[in-house]
Amino acid sequence: MTMLMTEIVQNYAIQQPNGIATLYDGEKMSYSDFYKRAEKFAAYLQEQGYEKDDVIALYTLNSDLFLVAYIGVQLAGFVVMPINTKLAAPEVEFIFNHSEAKGLIYDERIEEILADIPYTFQHRVGLLEMKEMIQSYDGKPKVIKLEPDDTAVVLYTSGTTGKPKGVMLTHQNIVSLRKYGHYLWI
Repeated sequence: MTMLMTEIVQNYAIQQPNGIATLYDGEKMSYSDFYKRAEKFAAYLQEQGYEKDDVIALYTLNSDLFLVAYIGVQLAGFVVMPINTKLAAPEVEFIFNHSEAKGLIYDERIEEILADIPYTFQHRVGLLEMKEMIQSYDGKPKVIKLEPDDTAVVLYTSGTTGKPKGVMLTHQNIVSLRKYGHYLWI
């Protein structure tokens, strides 16, 4: 049986709890801390009323919190959709509308782009709010049975010959990429 990326990360947290999962802006995060934060964020998202397979947009600059959110969304049973922060507001709006994203995790450093987009989300959370919540939150996520063929990630193409298209990757796709030295999360 193939392990999913969420299970691989969990195994690192168990087998190498003090190993370095991320190094960002001079701060190290161990696998144990990384996984605990992702679990807390997953529990928080589950409390927001989403349903399995709902799409959660991830509109942030690079950071260690991007990775925590990415895995946390999947642990919660939802589909993560990273969005290129170099896109203009009309392109981002198209992606929101086309994907029918239910939630948004955004970076306050680029929040002004979102002000020009009239899309309504079921729930929005900024990275600063997420960081504060993770520090004080003690919830545990409900265990969601993820299957290899469940959609894990939606990535939008560049749209050079037309409108961007959402490419749905399954958990199995992500793990297969990892086997060949390509990584979609770390």
